[in-house]
Amino acid sequence: MFFWARTLFGTSASLLRRCLENGVAFADGSAFFALDRPDNYLRLNFTQVSELQMEQGLKIIAEFSGISD
Repeated sequence: MFFWARTLFGTSASLLRRCLENGVAFADGSAFFALDRPDNYLRLNFTQVSELQMEQGLKIIAEFSGISD
């Protein structure tokens, strides 16, 4: 199962680099567009993680995206 998200600040590639350094991975969404490849979409996959891992990963993505609680 995949979910899509869009970054409001920066690119998905720069966000991915920061998240990978903290143990969180997602797919850079630009790879899934045939034309006009936007650079601010993420494709998230939650099929191989627990609910706790999902929550922790989303918090890290939010933190590095500039989103606060």
